[in-house]
Amino acid sequence: MLPPLTKEHIQLEPLPDRIFSTLAEVDHLRATSGTSGKPPLLYPRTPLQGLDHRVSYYDFSGATLSYTVPIMPHWHEQFIRDLGKIPRVVIFDPRRPRGSLKLAKAQGVDHICLFTFHMPVVCDLMEEEHMGEGIKLIEIAGETCSNALFHRMRKTFPNAKIFSYYGASEVEDWPIGMACQPLSEDDPSGVYHEKETQYLEIINPETGVIIEPVAGVEGDLLISAFPKPPRAFPLIRYRIGDRIRIVGKCREHTQWSFIVLGRSESDFIKIPGGILRADEIERVLRSMSDRTSDHFELHRYDRETKDGVQVEVVLYVDVKEGVSLDEVARDVARLLRVNPVRTYEEGVRDGMYLPLVCLPIEMNMEVKKRKRMVHHS
Repeated sequence: MLPPLTKEHIQLEPLPDRIFSTLAEVDHLRATSGTSGKPPLLYPRTPLQGLDHRVSYYDFSGATLSYTVPIMPHWHEQFIRDLGKIPRVVIFDPRRPRGSLKLAKAQGVDHICLFTFHMPVVCDLMEEEHMGEGIKLIEIAGETCSNALFHRMRKTFPNAKIFSYYGASEVEDWPIGMACQPLSEDDPSGVYHEKETQYLEIINPETGVIIEPVAGVEGDLLISAFPKPPRAFPLIRYRIGDRIRIVGKCREHTQWSFIVLGRSESDFIKIPGGILRADEIERVLRSMSDRTSDHFELHRYDRETKDGVQVEVVLYVDVKEGVSLDEVARDVARLLRVNPVRTYEEGVRDGMYLPLVCLPIEMNMEVKKRKRMVHHS
C-alpha cells in the first residue's frame, strides 16, 4: 500500500540523509547521466553483490576492457581476484578511444564491459587492430541495443557472447532483473526476468493502478530491492521511469520475462490523436532493413501554419547509399502507427500533422549518450 517513490522525491533529500549504512561501507558515489535535462543526482553505492552467475559465460582468464558501467573497474578486479586469478583491467577512456584500444591489445583483452553507445567506435577500432575474433564476452548497458548495432557487433566479434544489462545509477542492487539469455537475432534488445533480491511490479502509467504481469501487457516499472546488507540506499516501490512489456515466461527460469521499451518521459511523445513511440519507429525501420538501419533520432516540433498549429516530425536515419530519403519518409509515414488504428500518413491526410521529413543522421566518432527522441516546445 506504500505510494511509489520517484526521483523527484529523492531530489528533495540531502545526500547525507539518504545513506542508510556507515560511511565506511559506502563503496563510491554514482551520478545520473543528466541526459534527461535534469541536474545530475548523486547516489551512494556499496560493493556489488551477486556476480557469481557470470562464470557460466566466461572463465575471466584474459584482460578486461571496462568503463564505469555495467560493472565498475575495481569491482572487476575484486571479482577476478576472488576467482583466484590475477586481475588485469584496462580502463576505456572515451576521450582517447584509440589509445585505450592499443593498450587493451597489448594486455590481451578478451572481455569488454562498456556502455552500449561506446560499441560503434570500439567495433571500428578493434577491427583496425584485428582484435575482434579474440573477444569472448561483451557486457553492455546504458540503453537498449539496436538491431543494427547487434549485427555490427556480431560481425566484428564472431566468437563473443553478448549480454545487455538493464540497470540504473539510482538502483544499488544492480542489475535490475537478470538477462534471460545472450542477445540474439530473436532478442537483440535484451529480455530480463526478476532476480531473487528484487520484487518487480507494473503500473498503468496514467492511473497508477497495478497491472497483472501477463504476456503483452505494457506499463511503468516499480522496483523494490531486498539484497543482503550492507545497503546504502534501499529502494521500496521505486518508479524508475521506464516502460516495459511482458513477453511471456522465461524459457530457462520459469518466471515472467520482459523487455524495456524506453524511457516513459522521452521515448513516448504525445501528439494529437496518438503517441510517437521509439519501439514503434524501430519496428518500422527494421521492416525496411534493405534501405535503412534502425538507428534513428526523432525531433518533434509544433509549427504555426495557415491551418493552425500542426505537428512536424523530422526523422534522422541511417540510409544505404543511393536510397531516396523522400521515399523512406513516405514509407515510414505509411507504416508508422500513432495509435492501434491510425498511421502518421492518415494524420497528415486529415490535417493534423505536416508531412514527415527524413534527413541523414550524423555518424561520427563521438562517444556519448544521445536522446533518441526530442520534443521541441
